[in-house]
Amino acid sequence: MELERARAADILVVDDNPANLTAIEAALGDLSGRVVRAQSGGDALRLLLERDFALILLDVKMPSLDGFETARLIRARKRSSYTPIVFMTAYSRDDADVSAAYELGAVDFLFKPIRSEVLRAKAAVFVELQARNAEVAQQAQLIREHERREHEQSLKAEREHWEAEALRRQMEHLSRADRYKDRFLAVLSHELRNPLSSIVAGLEILREKVADEDARVDATMRRTRDILDRQAKHLARLVDDLLDIARISSGKIQLRREAIVLSDLIEQAVNTSQPMIQERAQELSVQLPEQPIVLSGDAIRLVQVVANLLNNASRYTPVEGRIAIACSEHKVSPRTSCRTSSMRSRRKRSRRAPGSASACRSFGSWSRCTAGRSPRTARDRALAQSSWCGCH
Repeated sequence: MELERARAADILVVDDNPANLTAIEAALGDLSGRVVRAQSGGDALRLLLERDFALILLDVKMPSLDGFETARLIRARKRSSYTPIVFMTAYSRDDADVSAAYELGAVDFLFKPIRSEVLRAKAAVFVELQARNAEVAQQAQLIREHERREHEQSLKAEREHWEAEALRRQMEHLSRADRYKDRFLAVLSHELRNPLSSIVAGLEILREKVADEDARVDATMRRTRDILDRQAKHLARLVDDLLDIARISSGKIQLRREAIVLSDLIEQAVNTSQPMIQERAQELSVQLPEQPIVLSGDAIRLVQVVANLLNNASRYTPVEGRIAIACSEHKVSPRTSCRTSSMRSRRKRSRRAPGSASACRSFGSWSRCTAGRSPRTARDRALAQSSWCGCH
C-alpha cells in the first residue's frame, strides 16, 4: 500500500530532448515524488500502462507522436483520463496551441525556458493533491473493509439467531411429541389395566376353585395356574412401568426390593424361556442348592436377567444341544452360571458361540443375599464385581 502511494506521487516528464529532461529533473529534485523520464509519446504511453503518476509534463513538439496526440491517447484511457497534464513548448506563444491544450484537459501551459521555482511550485501542488487523493482512497478502502466486517458480523448474528430459533422450534416440537407420547402411554396403560384386571380376577377365582378341589386337581393344572398367576403379575408390573415413563426415559427405573427365594426366581425365568428352548429341541438341566437361599431384590428385574441369560444361551446353542444352569452360595453372594454344550454325539461337534458367555453374569447390583455378608476386603469386592461363567 505504501509503495503504491509513493509511486503514485511520481512525475512523468516527456520530452525528446535529453538536456531538457535533465534540467527538469534537477528543478524537481527536492520534491517527494520521483521524476520518471520518457523521450517519446510511445514511451510515455507504455509507462502509463504500468503505473499511475501525480503529474505529466508533456512537450508539445515531438517527432512521430506529438504532445497533443499523446495527450488525446492518455485521456482516452479510463485509468489516466484525470491525470493532470502540463504542456511545455519552446516555440512562440500560439493561442491556437494553448486552446487545443486546454480542450484536451490540460491544467497549464508553460513556455520554455521555464523558471525552476515556478515549475517546482506548480508540480508540488499536484504532488500534494495526489497524496491527499491517495489518503482519501485509503480511508475509503478502510471504511469499505469496516462495513464489510460489520455486514459479516450482522449476517453471522442473524444466522445464529435463525439457528437458535430453529432449534427452539425443534425443541418445542420434540417436547410436544414427548408429551403426546406420555399421554398415549398413559391411555394405553389405562386401557391395558381393564383386561388385565379381568385376567387377574379370573385367576383368583381359579385359585379358589383349585383350593376347594385340591385333591382332584393334578399337579399340571396347579402348575399351569401358578405360571399364569406369575405372568399376570409380571404384565401388571410392566403396565406400571409404562405409567412411570418419565423415569424410564431418563434411565432411572426404580427397583422394588422384596424377599424372594432363589429357586423360585430360577423357576420363573425357566418358565419364561421354556418356549424358545423347546422350539430348538434343546435339553435344559437346572441345578439348585439343597438349602433355600433368600434374596432381597427386585424380583421382576432378577427374573428378566436370568431369562435373558437363558435366551442368549438358547440362541447360541446348536439345535438339540444341552444347556445347564447351576446356582450355588458363595461367601460374598449367590451366583448363577450357565453352561452350554455342543450337539449330541450323532451330530458334528460345533464350537460354542461367544455370545453365550457374554450373557453370563452374577446378580451384582440387582440383589443382595440376606444370608451372606457384605464385601469388606479388596478381594471380596473384586469377587463381588467380577463377571463369571461356568463355561470359562
